[in-house]
Amino acid sequence: MGKAAPVVRGEEDEEEPDPGTGGPVRIDPENGRDIPESDKVLLSGTMHNLTHAPAYRKVEGMQPVIGNYLNKLIDRMESDITGYKASAISCKSCDVADIQNAIAGSQADPVIIQAGHLNLDSDVTFGSPTKPFVLLVQGMNTNQANAVTIYGTLIAEHALNANQGTKLTAAAVGGKYGSVWVGGPVHLNNDSNVTVSDTLYAGNLTYNNGTLQMNARRVVVEGQMHINTNVEMNISGEMVVGAIVSNNQVGNLNITGGDLYVRDNVSVNNNLNVTTGGVWAIGSGSAKQEDRHSHAG
Repeated sequence: MGKAAPVVRGEEDEEEPDPGTGGPVRIDPENGRDIPESDKVLLSGTMHNLTHAPAYRKVEGMQPVIGNYLNKLIDRMESDITGYKASAISCKSCDVADIQNAIAGSQADPVIIQAGHLNLDSDVTFGSPTKPFVLLVQGMNTNQANAVTIYGTLIAEHALNANQGTKLTAAAVGGKYGSVWVGGPVHLNNDSNVTVSDTLYAGNLTYNNGTLQMNARRVVVEGQMHINTNVEMNISGEMVVGAIVSNNQVGNLNITGGDLYVRDNVSVNNNLNVTTGGVWAIGSGSAKQEDRHSHAG
């Protein structure tokens, strides 16, 4: 499921305009990168507070292109969701036990169930390493220090709130699934821990209180990612977000195998440490009070 790192081409390259934006910069996930590795942030807007800013390089025209790439990722996900809904078992009033019974009684591969809103107050496992499961819900709340494991993919139409030290895991089965897709906001609170084998998608992503850890292959956030506490993000592939607002104590974003694309602004009011295996590209501006950026090519 992995892809080569997206291409970012600066204005100095003689390339055809991006077909989605008409601009001089292109992101092409099917090919390798053709700009040199460096420690510099790529920026289309203005870097403020230069005293604490990382080294950067101006590359015009990235905002609409990053936005176009982000939209393509979302469109692909929404197409998959439409397909899952067409095959889903309707179980709108089901509780956890009802859902688990429906999984056990189905021979489908994967088992797909569309439920209502779930409030989880104890440990729960959906699916198994030999029985992948796709769960579609209106929303989900976890209210205790519980472990929620799904062997497959979790899709929440509205919101996901993980509270009180929740450990949420979406595990791949046979090299497929293993994602958490949330159309609305995701709130990770009070020492919550999230591990997804493939992609975490959120309309908005907010970290609050305690020490929070995120492990994923890819993170996609349509709107803003707010970091308000101690956060450790370990991303083996790429991260593509609308904007970053960091008011944290310490935030470590480790995108070890790919790129960090921010469509709009990055606002940092404390310590933000970013390591990428590729490039860090910001489509608009960056206002920084205290941060560091390192780059591992």
